[in-house]
Amino acid sequence: MCHAHRHDPNRKSRPAYLLRESVREGKRVAVADGLEVIRSAHHGHVEAVTTAMRRLGFDALIDARRSRERDLVVAMVAGRIIAPQASKLAMSQAWAVTTLADDLGVAEAHEDELYDAMDWLIERQEAIEKRLAK
Repeated sequence: MCHAHRHDPNRKSRPAYLLRESVREGKRVAVADGLEVIRSAHHGHVEAVTTAMRRLGFDALIDARRSRERDLVVAMVAGRIIAPQASKLAMSQAWAVTTLADDLGVAEAHEDELYDAMDWLIERQEAIEKRLAK
């Protein structure tokens, strides 16, 4: 018999659900030693990076107005901070095992959209550099 238990080590972080296997021995229930994580997307480091970016006003530095492109750029930069050595493919895999893409609302982004967002960013390079200089 399997039981899922909510495990909240930190109230602010997302819960991890743990699977516990138990076996009935007569009237007694014996619990297996091992705990196995059913699905626990990594969140702590994502929250630390996105909180720091928010406090620094990184999104407004990229563009004053929120847009799909801005959200994608913020997610790509956060992904690079979280996994600095990752290739583009590895970064997309990192999105799959962390809460980053969901937290920033870009989970369904496809590759072409990411390239378009990078082109969008290049068009804003001069304006961003001016804001940085101030």
